[in-house]
Amino acid sequence: MQNIDSLVIGKNAQLAHYLENKNIVKVSARNFDMSLLNKSWDKIYLLFAEQRTYYANNKNYKQEFYDVNYYLTKKIVDNASCNKIVYLSTTELWNNVSGPITINTAHDFIQNYYTDSKMMITNYIKKNFNPEDAIILYPYNF
Repeated sequence: MQNIDSLVIGKNAQLAHYLENKNIVKVSARNFDMSLLNKSWDKIYLLFAEQRTYYANNKNYKQEFYDVNYYLTKKIVDNASCNKIVYLSTTELWNNVSGPITINTAHDFIQNYYTDSKMMITNYIKKNFNPEDAIILYPYNF
């Protein structure tokens, strides 16, 4: 029997295409089957997000940003059985900064439902997980 090491949630995410390995299971975050978290994984990659930023100021989509980016992500990380979580946050948390940034630069962003929801879950993971257990990456929306 083949050993499956990692779970990628967000199989259609742009970065998921670069995680090619026969020991990886890729699933969609839409209608995510929480029973997948009953298995013990080496790594769980959280590559999904509600990122249709053209709706980020539209009240009709407010709940979608929070439901996916905060509540679903939180539910997964709180129930994950794995050695390491790899979470994709966003460089948008510094979209109001002029010049270079580092991880230690204070968040400074133009507020909308996307940035708020991503900041909430990023801060939650930072507060509740050791850096050895949860890696937070800040990709640029490419």
